[in-house]
Amino acid sequence: MSDDMMNTPADAGLALFDLDGTLVDTLDDVAMAMNRALRELGLPEAETALARECLGLGGLAFPRAALARAGREGEALLADLNARYLEHYAQSLAEHSRLYPGAAAALDALVAQGAALGLCTNKLSRFTLPLLDSLGLAGRFDVIVCGDTLDWKKPDPRPLLHAVQLVGRAPDVAALVGDTAIDRQAAQAAGMRFIHARHGYGEGLDGEAWSVGALGELPALWADFITGAARRRAIA
Repeated sequence: MSDDMMNTPADAGLALFDLDGTLVDTLDDVAMAMNRALRELGLPEAETALARECLGLGGLAFPRAALARAGREGEALLADLNARYLEHYAQSLAEHSRLYPGAAAALDALVAQGAALGLCTNKLSRFTLPLLDSLGLAGRFDVIVCGDTLDWKKPDPRPLLHAVQLVGRAPDVAALVGDTAIDRQAAQAAGMRFIHARHGYGEGLDGEAWSVGALGELPALWADFITGAARRRAIA
């Protein structure tokens, strides 16, 4: 353990996590549910790459993109596809989904440093909570903000600010660990640090000043972040 980790300030901040592509690899289950729905409607299956592009956007992003790839459109068809997709996903949301390596240990280490833990995802609560339970993460977070908790989703900053308010930590000692440009935009708009999870689905975020290639790297980086925040407060 580094000296910084042993001397982490008492206010060890709020570590907020995105879910899909950050803590949990859900890609196969999401793609499988969509393709089951597409087959029922006699439509061509969507490539896994399309699921990767749409994960994190929430709402109708994936079914709309799948229809566009199939050369089809129409609000009635979109609603039908989405309903079938969500039904299939609810039935198999943890069939192949797995925690990324080092995720559980990283959460334990952050708690040991005194950090509060939060989850901020665009995924609906009826999928998020059972998924967390199936992966042994139920009860691990001090705050959970899902895609239907508020009227706003990332990249709007209000879900992040809502989490900060509920936990009672200041934004300058809060950071969002995420894998997409949507996560980065939300964090920046909320006045928080963004930590890029390079192992996730997002593209075009290379060169971020704060990043981890695996979640096992996060505790040491978090200690550096909190130590730096304490120094900035002392100077201010």
